[in-house]
Amino acid sequence: MSMLKKGLLIIVSTILFLTFFSNLIFAQTQAAIVQYSDNDYINSVYLEFGGAGTYFTINYDLIINRSSVLRFGAAPTIFQPSMNSNRTIESNSDDLTVVGIISYSKLIKFSSSPHSLETGLGIALGDIETEDVPGAPSLFANIGYRFLTNKEKGSSIRLSFTPFIKNNKIHPWFGVSLGYSFKPNFFQ
Repeated sequence: MSMLKKGLLIIVSTILFLTFFSNLIFAQTQAAIVQYSDNDYINSVYLEFGGAGTYFTINYDLIINRSSVLRFGAAPTIFQPSMNSNRTIESNSDDLTVVGIISYSKLIKFSSSPHSLETGLGIALGDIETEDVPGAPSLFANIGYRFLTNKEKGSSIRLSFTPFIKNNKIHPWFGVSLGYSFKPNFFQ
């Protein structure tokens, strides 16, 4: 097995383990995962620089029980260079398309703190021709920090390591997100 495949297997296995067995990992430590009722839904709308959309995305998260996150995002490709048939970079301002982002993450909270660890997997949908740069179409993982206010509404901040898996290569990438979170009335 090549080094790339071994590295990919280790990264994906670690993320899957953290995502699905996070309750067991912290069961014996002082940190406790906060339990919320099924009625605790939180919306989060934010801009991400870097991350799953490569350069810039607009995202919506539905956070369920403050532990599971469904993410939907869109990245206009006008901000991303593309490769022409001669493999040279050209502007694609005449050809605006949108890259879609879908992911699932788990939040690991410590007591009632607004700070949490976030781990997850996702897919970037679309068709951006780039060379040795992450972007759609590809799979991605995310491991990072999330600040989510405990109030009814307020700021949301994310910092994440977002490695892409594209063309049998792992591309390390990072993202910073700033946004607004609020509890919807229609779920309660």
